Amino acid sequence: MMQCLLLAALSLAVPPGQNWTELPPGPVPVENPLKGYAAFNDAADHLSGYASMAFVYAPWSDLETASGQFRFERLDDLFEHPLAKKKPVVLRIYLDYPGRPSGVPKWLVAAGVKMTPYSDYGGGLSPDYNNVDLKRELIQFIAALGKRYSDNPRVRFIELGFLGFWGEWHTYPHAELFASEQTQELVVDALHRAFPHTAMLGRNPSYKSLNKPWMGFHDDLIPDDTDAGQDWNFLPSQTANGLANNWKVAPTGGEMVPFAAKRLLSKDWDKLTSAVKKCHFSFIAGYCPVLEQNVDAEFKQRSDDLERLLGYSYRLQRAELPNIVNGGNWTFRIEGTNLGVAPFYYSWPVHLALLRKDGSVASDIELKDDIRTWLPGTIVLSGTETWHAPTGSYDLAIGIVDPASNKPAIKFANDLPTSDGWTIIKPGVTVK
Repeated sequence: MMQCLLLAALSLAVPPGQNWTELPPGPVPVENPLKGYAAFNDAADHLSGYASMAFVYAPWSDLETASGQFRFERLDDLFEHPLAKKKPVVLRIYLDYPGRPSGVPKWLVAAGVKMTPYSDYGGGLSPDYNNVDLKRELIQFIAALGKRYSDNPRVRFIELGFLGFWGEWHTYPHAELFASEQTQELVVDALHRAFPHTAMLGRNPSYKSLNKPWMGFHDDLIPDDTDAGQDWNFLPSQTANGLANNWKVAPTGGEMVPFAAKRLLSKDWDKLTSAVKKCHFSFIAGYCPVLEQNVDAEFKQRSDDLERLLGYSYRLQRAELPNIVNGGNWTFRIEGTNLGVAPFYYSWPVHLALLRKDGSVASDIELKDDIRTWLPGTIVLSGTETWHAPTGSYDLAIGIVDPASNKPAIKFANDLPTSDGWTIIKPGVTVK
């Protein structure tokens, strides 16, 4: 009886006549692009683990020395800091960072922008965000920023910034100092125009100005602010404002509670991982575990495990990959799963390639699949394609290609051989 049930189950799992190649699972990679950690670019001499990105903060005042006179090379220099060099960045520009000199250009202050002093968080000067001159110049600056960086593959995520303490869109406990809704809308619209193809994240889901179907969000006190039982917490606020599913099209990121990594990765581990899963966080930017120094093996393991949990993680499970007739129809099917908590947010193309024995590409095909639609759960790639390659034997490989480098860049959670970024899913495929 048991044998009969087993055979029945197998017959349902593998449809008759299909020649499946089982693809062995492997560990979820720590190192994958546009997910995981984006450490402050200048907060430490070195990192205690891997960070796929860097978090770059910059004051407006450093980047525009007079109206229309931009010094973007100063921002370029920040991109080249040792912890940021060659990495994608999460970018935020600020006007007011408590405890630091004002980020409002001096020439605007001299023109009459009111600056209100405060003593909270180390003190500072809060600008009048509704000042006509400030708004005009700010919108022009954002347009220039977009002209410079909107097509730069280094700039992958933009936190809206500009307004409020730390550019976090609040002036708590001085609500009267914050920007009007009209000013907020001006900034959001200007950024969206300037960076139409760049993923963007706002801070407070309760603001009407941020209630956009394309808007991502960042929680800068993960996990203590994420879902702690108050209606103003990050997740309840998203839910109350109809934004709890925005993660399906736009990223969720944020910052861990500052200087709390050792607590969060030990006694509050369940609280932290629950927050990541509930809110579908793709990255932790700014303060994150790899900024901690002198860490032990247990901390390092937890740090890696958290990085694996963030964002997407693709595992291939099985494939039907028949031999190939040069120039003929070739019908295939590949099944897998996204083990992660979120999709990938850029339309990097999926390619299949025939690799020669030296690893070079003899022929490749770009599939029609859009990886942005690969939500957590089942992934299926299938279709009928035509190969053009000389008769012979090749290794059939898959790759998700970064358009900036034109090379496969995403690693799969499989125990499969790789070659120059390609993951080999069937060696010795014959082309007749």
